[in-house]
Amino acid sequence: MKMSFNLPSEEDISASASCDENKNKKITIQENSRSQENQVLRSQFVFAAMKKRGMEGDMENRPYKCPYCSWAFKKSSNLLSHIDTHQGLKPHVCDLCGKAYSHQGTLQQHKRLHTGERPYHCPFCEKSYIWSSDFRKHIRTHTGEKPYNCEECGKDFVQNVYLYFEVAEIGLVVHVIW
Repeated sequence: MKMSFNLPSEEDISASASCDENKNKKITIQENSRSQENQVLRSQFVFAAMKKRGMEGDMENRPYKCPYCSWAFKKSSNLLSHIDTHQGLKPHVCDLCGKAYSHQGTLQQHKRLHTGERPYHCPFCEKSYIWSSDFRKHIRTHTGEKPYNCEECGKDFVQNVYLYFEVAEIGLVVHVIW
């Protein structure tokens, strides 16, 4: 069984928590020296979810380990590309606006902003999306699927980022000890 997880982007990080008592709160993680720490915490949070689903072996069987975080890869080229994100290297530059990215695929997705291409169309309504991750999140609003569960309070969430905030709000430690 293969599962994929989307790490919350910095834009997602400023999303509102969906917990009933926190609906009016806005959680923002500052983009300062804590950014590296936040990236590691998000990574560990995903690993905790993978461990809960019995998938921790998936990362352990990958020979190329990141020296900055817990991620591991099957190919050395993927590790090198991943390390660029830690080092802030962005060799892929948009020829239309100059914005730079660590990964070629991210640049290709960015270019859809310029072209207006929205290849992901909702079968339930008329919305369409540039990014497949946004499309998958949107589909859950129609299906009611809430795959992320808080073990502490029992609430279910549509997006992992909301569970991440729920965990932070109720004071649980997000660190994973292996």
